[in-house]
Amino acid sequence: DIEAVIGRTKEDTVFELTAALSRRSVTAALGTLQELLDQGLHPLMLMTMITREIRFLFQAKILFASGRAGSFSSEMDYGRFQKTVYPAIRKLANDETTAIALVSQHPFVVYQALKNAGRFTREELADYLDLLAVTDLAIKTTGRDARLLLERFLITVCKSR
Repeated sequence: DIEAVIGRTKEDTVFELTAALSRRSVTAALGTLQELLDQGLHPLMLMTMITREIRFLFQAKILFASGRAGSFSSEMDYGRFQKTVYPAIRKLANDETTAIALVSQHPFVVYQALKNAGRFTREELADYLDLLAVTDLAIKTTGRDARLLLERFLITVCKSR
């Protein structure tokens, strides 16, 4: 009832978009994308948030590969993550040799990235970063419909396995 009266906030649905992308839910991702565009959000702002999500998932994979994610498991709840895993990750944020932006994010952002990274391979995420660069260039330099370009990217990510 409250949502019907005051509506949804743009910020909430942007995070819904990135969550749907991380879950590989094509229906939710496309529906949320359309809702955000209907609200007037600029496609480049959405592109920025999508890129941030893919980058954080890729960085989570790097943390796993380096062994710096400690005893993290995707079944771990957030409270346990904060007590057992996050302190070690937080120390990485103070290490000048660590170039992983994810480690300086809010603990819940780090938790979600680590939890969702298991749905993707490192190679897939690297390919998606390349595809994002191509999509970004197409949005900025061609007359192609930005909505269609973003939809194509979301479908590619959500449907590939």
